[in-house]
Parts: sequence; C-alpha cells; structure tokens
Amino acid sequence: MSFTRYESLAGRVAIITGGASGIGESFVRAFAANAARVAFLDLQEDAGNALARSLQDAAHAPLFVPCDLTDPAALRVALARVRRELGPAAVLVNNAANDQRQNFQEVTPDQFDWMMAVNLRHVYFACQAIVPQMIERFSEKYPRAVLYVDNVPTFSDALPALRSRQYDLVFARLYQPLTNVADDLNVERLFDDPVVVVAGRDNPFARRRKVDLADLVDEPWILMPSDSWNTKMVADAFRARGLAPPKATQRRGA
Repeated sequence: MSFTRYESLAGRVAIITGGASGIGESFVRAFAANAARVAFLDLQEDAGNALARSLQDAAHAPLFVPCDLTDPAALRVALARVRRELGPAAVLVNNAANDQRQNFQEVTPDQFDWMMAVNLRHVYFACQAIVPQMIERFSEKYPRAVLYVDNVPTFSDALPALRSRQYDLVFARLYQPLTNVADDLNVERLFDDPVVVVAGRDNPFARRRKVDLADLVDEPWILMPSDSWNTKMVADAFRARGLAPPKATQRRGA
C-alpha cells in the first residue's frame, strides 16, 4: 500500500492510540512510511508487538507501548514513557474507540461509564498530557511568539482580535466562505476538506462504483437546522450541480 508523502513529518514524534489494528494500524504504517518517530498505544499486546516487528526497517522503528486507555493513570505512564524515549510529541491521533452498539433501554450505568471511558475519556486526558508538549515545541522554535490555545466558536469570532492585534495569527477551520468578511486580512487556505459520500457496508450504495449527487436527492437525510454551515454546504454542493437541495426527513440540533 502506498501513502501520501509529507516531508514535514520526517523525524517528528507522532502518537496514535488504538494503533495495533484496524484504522489505527493504517495510521501507524502511514506515519512510519513518512519517516515519523511513531509511538502507538493499545491493549492488544500480540497485535501491537507484531506490527512493531513488521516495521523494524522503517526510517524510525515504531515504539509500541501496551496500555489500557480506560485507565487514566496507565495512560499518563505510557505517554510519559513516549516522552522519555522519543521526545515531545508533534502529532496526536486519538484513534482508539469501540463501536459496540447497545440497546438504548438496556444500557446500565456501568456500561455507560465503560463506553465513555473507551470512546471519550482517554481523548481528553491524552490531549491534557500532549498539548503542553506541542506548545513547548512551538516555543522552542519561535521563542518570541506567545501562543494562546483558545476556544473560538467560529473564525469570524476571531476577526476583531486580529484587527485589534490582540492576535497576530489564527489557525482555524473555515466552515463558510470569507468573501466580504475578511478582505482587509491576509487569509491563506492550507487545505480543503472534500465533500464525500460515506456508506455503511450493507448499504446498497456501498456496492456501486460511482455515486452521483442526483442519486442522493430523494434519499432520507438527517440535517442540522437550515441556517447551519454544514446544511448550507450540502445545499451549495447540490445547487452547483443544478440540483435542488435534499429535504431533511429529520432535523437535529447542534
């Protein structure tokens, strides 16, 4: 399998949780192929050790750290080991999760706590441990810069701070065009997220080699409120093809 090449990843420390199998394994292989210094955490020791052995000839042999991610103390110890052996992290991929479905009426408090632990809690505490390392790397490279990690609902909310020079630089995800909104600022688009169609394994569309937007107009849609950015994005994609936007069979809040 070939992977996209990102020269900027060479030598950088990348941590992947749940990296021993599935999508996580693909992340490990892709970062290793880009010469990153990869560490991956997983509860599956046999699979993790086998993956690490299979990549011993990479530019930097990956470090596998067995870890029960549902245990915050064990997670802290594992991440501290990665820091000692590889240095401060530049990339964190919170991949680990479990998609085991439950009957809504039958979920017990213990099951709910387990689902939160395996799907969400470790994400928070991994970020808590790694974000300071990323700030450290940034500060070493740009010692005169002051870095703020802030919660800005939209890029437009950051515009006043940019204009007043409270902020000199903002990295943000753009959910809508900035035409006539930031004409007085220097905006550089780093990359675009493509609009894609994702179908479940048993969905009839999964067996088709090509899916056209026209095929999806009459399908049942679950959409955000009509004035939300993602619903507008869907509508714009259909209008660009000369099609009427799909009608939602259900609406959900933010």
